[in-house]
Amino acid sequence: MSVRARRTVTLLVPLDIYGDTLESFYEELRGRLKEQPEEIRLDCSLLEHATSAHINTLWHAQGKCEDAGVSAKLISVTYGLERVLAVLDLRDLFVVERDEVEARAGKYRPVRGEEAPDALSLAVAPTVEGISQGMQRLHDYLLGLNHGEMFAFDLETVFYEVTTNIRLHGDLPEGEYISFTAAASNGSVHLCFEDQGAYFDPTSRRIDFDPQRAINQRQTRGFGLAIIRKLVDGISYERQNDSVNILNLEKKINRNGGQF
Repeated sequence: MSVRARRTVTLLVPLDIYGDTLESFYEELRGRLKEQPEEIRLDCSLLEHATSAHINTLWHAQGKCEDAGVSAKLISVTYGLERVLAVLDLRDLFVVERDEVEARAGKYRPVRGEEAPDALSLAVAPTVEGISQGMQRLHDYLLGLNHGEMFAFDLETVFYEVTTNIRLHGDLPEGEYISFTAAASNGSVHLCFEDQGAYFDPTSRRIDFDPQRAINQRQTRGFGLAIIRKLVDGISYERQNDSVNILNLEKKINRNGGQF
């Protein structure tokens, strides 16, 4: 008696989940679900760092699969995505091919014998490329501080989350940049973001994030502020001249985010 092979379909999750790119991903997903495979494998290999928007997209895609009676699994899970899921305590949100979770591969080894600059100052273009370039500059600066790989990775994740949210939702005037500074002082690293986009005060929103409730209710929003709040020790906001958003974040140097 022959046994029918398990039919699976693999979809690549895009890095830029906005506009036509995101719609093309969902369109492909809908088309594949009509073929009634037994399993959809969501390839996360492009998500070296992950934002709340990526979590939302993956959760929405998995829900579409469940509604169609098709199992879904995350494969090629990067260290960055795994870290965000661990920080939010949302590992149980998804079925993950655990054997394929990417190792850190030494990217965050401290740089010894090099003195880091006192501060880093950048004008970040609100594009995928501009944010990626800014994050690489921040990466190099944080390695020079020699405060450990987890510390550096967490601040890069915060940078990615904040700048991506400004890009996607800030309604920046054409040609405007995000001003960013990072500086180490008084036992902490301070990050400051300034933009001329729409008013948004993250400190005015109460964050009472319940991972189990998020899972049970298939929550698809509210992850972004939870990520930031869990990775920093201080947050303040100011609206200057009714035109400029100023977000200040602090992370204590002796804080250890832990391994996973």
